[in-house]
Amino acid sequence: MPLPHFKVIIVGASIEGITLAYCLHRAGINYLILERRNERVPPREDLLIVMPNGARIWDQLGLLDRITDFIVPIEKAYMTLPDTGSHEIGFPRVLRERFGYSPAFMSKRKVLEMLYTHLPRNDKLKFDKNVVRIETGPNCMRVVTWDGYDYGGDLVVGADGAHSKVRGEMARLSKLEGLTMDVNNYMTVEYVRITGVSTQDLDYPALTRGTMLTSNCAGQNIACLVGKNAEIIWSIFLKFDCKYPYGSAPELSEKEIRQRCENTELYDQALSTDLNWRDVWDRRKSVSMMPMEEGLRERGHWRDIVCIGGSMHKTAPHTGQDTSCSIEDAAELANLLHGRLRGRRTKPSTEEINILLGTFTQRRIRRLKPIYREAKRAIRHMTFCGPWNRLIARYYLTRNEQVIAEWFSKDVAGGVSVKFLPLPERSELAWSDIQLEQHTYWGGVGTTRIQCGSWAALHTVVVIESPRYIGRRKPALCPL
Repeated sequence: MPLPHFKVIIVGASIEGITLAYCLHRAGINYLILERRNERVPPREDLLIVMPNGARIWDQLGLLDRITDFIVPIEKAYMTLPDTGSHEIGFPRVLRERFGYSPAFMSKRKVLEMLYTHLPRNDKLKFDKNVVRIETGPNCMRVVTWDGYDYGGDLVVGADGAHSKVRGEMARLSKLEGLTMDVNNYMTVEYVRITGVSTQDLDYPALTRGTMLTSNCAGQNIACLVGKNAEIIWSIFLKFDCKYPYGSAPELSEKEIRQRCENTELYDQALSTDLNWRDVWDRRKSVSMMPMEEGLRERGHWRDIVCIGGSMHKTAPHTGQDTSCSIEDAAELANLLHGRLRGRRTKPSTEEINILLGTFTQRRIRRLKPIYREAKRAIRHMTFCGPWNRLIARYYLTRNEQVIAEWFSKDVAGGVSVKFLPLPERSELAWSDIQLEQHTYWGGVGTTRIQCGSWAALHTVVVIESPRYIGRRKPALCPL
């Protein structure tokens, strides 16, 4: 067993922070969670989408069965485009058959309540502990909170989101120019996300629980999920006129949100056959907005400090991988700590921990880069950001449903698991088999065929629609 006196201080009771705590508990590693909120329930209701790679980790930890009552599996998905109608895309069925788990959505508030309630040691989670600074010492790191308390540990993990205090302290302590610039320059905002909940109109019985609708148009994308109690959870993604740096995107007032959601072009946008956006908007119960931050920070650690989840990466939700990749961060870090501490009689040195965290960062960046790029491209496909993206979304995706399922499968297959725990029985097909297929299919002849086929199809469309759009580069395509 790992040394019981090696202690991890987790800053932030986020999804990734709590998942890490469960992983460390199963590994026999001591931990403490410091959360700045003074209440157990998050004040704002958010939606989580968890893909099979994230669900598998929760299943290993025994958490998935505990949230069954408020998970809604995505059973069917449809994409609607101007003048072409709705097209069913079968990726939910493919993922379920290949990996044993359906992509699913759920209430973030309810998930966190469950994770807090079933934490093996309630005394390991402390609320109203806003971190003001981190100090280095000869024997341990010390985390100081606003109320004057300080907590010692051998490793500090920042799981405190995009506006991470831990990352800021890491930059201050390291005095590394690259890390200081990384705090502010690697997150940008080009889209605003307006989210809400509406009641379902009984005149549309086709909107069954677990149905996903996406509607794409120039500069705007609508995504709807039909949940429990005849509710429709929706998000609108609207493109700003320019790119904003980290922390400086404008906030929309209630009046501005209403104006944007009721403009003529959006108001009449079709979500499916005989269902327009106005039908959902007019039945709204709640509305909120947030800037959609995008970024992947290349430097995630220094000495005995490391960042995971939103403090390291924020991706557009159109690949569904943002939450699952944060869950993976927790599993990967726990795997490395378990391997380093197992069977030791002494604590690892600062240099050893730094090397371990370097390995963690390299692995995660290697895993996250293609997903981040795909998500970045995907939202631009869906909002017709330029003629090339318009052609991909309007013509190629609607005629090549199987390729979308392969993209989602590729992202899922590359996921990590908790190496020191057994794999769940419900994993229908071993991830290693899919990864082998991925290596030969997406990395070999299959990739060439997909690229050549897509290029030929798009080339034909371009010639028909407008000769000036003909290009020479191969298309960069991604999932919804």
